[in-house]
Amino acid sequence: MGSITKFVEGKLMLKVNKEKSVVGHVSKIKFLGYSFYNYRGEWRLRIHPKSLGKMKAKIKGLTSGHGVESAKNG
Repeated sequence: MGSITKFVEGKLMLKVNKEKSVVGHVSKIKFLGYSFYNYRGEWRLRIHPKSLGKMKAKIKGLTSGHGVESAKNG
């Protein structure tokens, strides 16, 4: 990771957050809420399971109880 950080900070003049940055296999890394997987030799994109769980929890919270009926009547 040292050589990558050196390049990004030196040549591109960007700051690297070492706490959030990671170097690893593309299928093991979450990037902007997405993860990548290989299907029949072709790389594809999917919503990361953690991001999907957060989204489902938020939707459940918004639609639970009487909120749905009041939205239908409103």
